Amino acid sequence: MTPETIDQYRSFIDGLFERTKQRKLKWSIYDDLTIETEIDGIPISLSEIKPDGERKSTDYAIGIYNESGEKIESFTDMDLYVDDLSDHELNYWEKMEQILFLARRQASGAAGLLDRLIAKLAG
Repeated sequence: MTPETIDQYRSFIDGLFERTKQRKLKWSIYDDLTIETEIDGIPISLSEIKPDGERKSTDYAIGIYNESGEKIESFTDMDLYVDDLSDHELNYWEKMEQILFLARRQASGAAGLLDRLIAKLAG
């Protein structure tokens, strides 16, 4: 993998993270481990990879698909590892974990429902 490709992946995750925080993407739940969205008609998935015999911790994987539903690009948080972050930056594992958490809440309706409940309690 080239440094330019890694930079593209990082920029993609940064944008996905910001747009998810701002609730500007419509996410859906595919299964217990995967969520999906579309950007400009291009399907994107984010999957949680649970620990197993080889894997010591949870990892996260992005899939990008063409119009035929074929996966044309994929990468994991491990491809984006950065060891020189400042104390205030999230690493890409944390960003992908946060995207998955926020997107699941949005897709399930939990985020909007809680907003409504808070508004009722405040008013």
